[in-house]
Amino acid sequence: MTKQYMLVFSNPIEGKEDAYNRWYNEVHMPEVLEVSGFAVAQRFKISGSPMSAPEHKYLAIYEAPADQFNHCVEKLFAANGKMKMEDVIDLANTKVITAESITDLMTRK
Repeated sequence: MTKQYMLVFSNPIEGKEDAYNRWYNEVHMPEVLEVSGFAVAQRFKISGSPMSAPEHKYLAIYEAPADQFNHCVEKLFAANGKMKMEDVIDLANTKVITAESITDLMTRK
């Protein structure tokens, strides 16, 4: 089954990283999963690469079946004003990218 992903790259406001992580893990991700219909979510701390420093410190990935993805995103934006946003995330530099799987998840044999 084809899946669609919403990748959210973000940073905390300087000096508010602990509050940002607490809000994201305990408030924001559960709200997104409840309101939007996304099935799975996971957060990552971005490590960067030896070639360059990363632009963002954190990544959240939300997953939904491809045939339901547009509906999920519409529900998410409709609920956006009702979500408990806090002054801990740098919204001006947050990036949202969507991607659709073109293969099943592969594992080493």
